[in-house]
Amino acid sequence: MNKKNIILSIVGVLLVGLVIFIIGKSMATPDSTILKDQEVSGLAFKNANLDIKNGISTLTVNVINEGKEDYSLKTITIRFTMDDDVVEMIGYVGTNIESGTSKLMTASVDRDLTSSKNLEYVVNKGEEK
Repeated sequence: MNKKNIILSIVGVLLVGLVIFIIGKSMATPDSTILKDQEVSGLAFKNANLDIKNGISTLTVNVINEGKEDYSLKTITIRFTMDDDVVEMIGYVGTNIESGTSKLMTASVDRDLTSSKNLEYVVNKGEEK
C-alpha cells in the first residue's frame, strides 16, 4: 500500500466514525422543541434541559415568577408525553417564589424520555388561604 491509500483509509474510518457518532447523538436526545420556554399559571419555565444517562432522565428548568406579587404553590407536575405512554414527575421549588425571582427545579425518573413528543407543566397551588 502506498501513502495515498493509507491516508484515504484513515480518512474513511474517521468519516464513518463521525457519522455513527452524529446518528447516535441525534437518537439519544429528545426533540428540542419540547424543551421550549413556557408560561403556565403565571410562572415562566425557561432554559429546560433534559439529561438522559443510563436510563435515568433528569429535567432541569428555571421557574421564574415574572409577576408583581409573590407566588404561592405546593408542587409542579411535569408530564412527558410519548407515542404510547405518559410519564409524570413531581417537581418542588418550595412553597413561595418571590416576585422577580427564579428557582431551579430538578426532577428525575428512571425512564428514558428520549422519544418524548410533548412536555407539560401543571402548577399545583393547593388550597387558597
